[in-house]
Amino acid sequence: MNFLKTDYAEILIKDGILFFTYLPIPTFDIQLAEQIVSDRLHIQREQAYPVLCDIRKFSLPDIKARKYLAIEGSLLTTAVAYLVAPALSVQLTQFFIRVNKPLVPTQVFTDKSEAIHYLKQF
Repeated sequence: MNFLKTDYAEILIKDGILFFTYLPIPTFDIQLAEQIVSDRLHIQREQAYPVLCDIRKFSLPDIKARKYLAIEGSLLTTAVAYLVAPALSVQLTQFFIRVNKPLVPTQVFTDKSEAIHYLKQF
């Protein structure tokens, strides 16, 4: 299985990169964060990948969910590239990275091809 679609995300493994695309989520709490990580780990089958995380439709998780994603969300990832919409989303995501300190190299991009290029080094 290289593809999974749920009510909150689409997960695809292609060319050695895990593409995680968030769908619109009205309330993003710790329970949802735990389910998201569980689904991602299930599709990965114990294999670590660089992750392109498309958060352009993302609703801001609550503080417990953000902390969980920063630590547990880094499991079996070699690097993360966040694909965001311009302006405010870039600043918010960079703030998340500074405050929550993910365990793997993490960058923010507004261009998908630049994000993929970054991830290919991992």
